[in-house]
Amino acid sequence: MKPFNKHKQIIKKSHPGKVLEYELSKKKIPPGNFALHINQFPSTIYDIIDGRKKITKKMGRTFEKELGLESGTFFLLQEYYELLQWEKIREGDEPNYLKFRTSLFADVGVERIEWTYYAKPVIHRVFTKGNEIEKEEIVKYYGSELVKQILINDLHQKADLILKQAVFKRAKR
Repeated sequence: MKPFNKHKQIIKKSHPGKVLEYELSKKKIPPGNFALHINQFPSTIYDIIDGRKKITKKMGRTFEKELGLESGTFFLLQEYYELLQWEKIREGDEPNYLKFRTSLFADVGVERIEWTYYAKPVIHRVFTKGNEIEKEEIVKYYGSELVKQILINDLHQKADLILKQAVFKRAKR
């Protein structure tokens, strides 16, 4: 097993998908072949490498086992990366409440939202039910990169679920 500490400071700031890409290229394993070897869709591996999808704990363990990496490497990389994303949010600052319709957060009240803790559901709600002014305020507060990452992850999770359901239905026939 390779020790994670060797290049810790460098890779802590990288998206875990880039580390996966590096490890695969070092071993001369094409990402598509690796995906098929571990029973994943190739698109899932490419989405991870491109930063559109996060590495789950289960997937991380599989990657570590197959690539001979220390246990917990991808879990830590994913956590470090997400922590960096959250640190980009301006601590103590909050979006302008006046830009949100009261009906958008009627169940909780806009003034009671913990903006940092509930970033994912807030972004999801505003981008599914909000107007352009509300969306602009969310992008201004969270930053376009974090908003884009959360929305893309939601989209990919839904697409994976639909694909798995279709494969399951086909297998039952």
